[in-house]
Amino acid sequence: MALEDIVKRIKEKASQEVEKIREEADKERGELIKRAEEEAAKIKDKILKRLEKEGEEEKREKLIRTRSEERRKI
Repeated sequence: MALEDIVKRIKEKASQEVEKIREEADKERGELIKRAEEEAAKIKDKILKRLEKEGEEEKREKLIRTRSEERRKI
């Protein structure tokens, strides 16, 4: 075997290994992005529910105040 053939095979093998590592990194990156998006969606839902609850409480308190003021007028 010629030295050139050995070098060529080593380069091919190295290229294959690099490509394999790239594919694994892309897969991991995709999984991380998916998990991050899912976590962000959960946090968003929690915030929206909390704000909705706070809004309902404010609405209820305002209604109570309004009724109290109406009773005072009567």
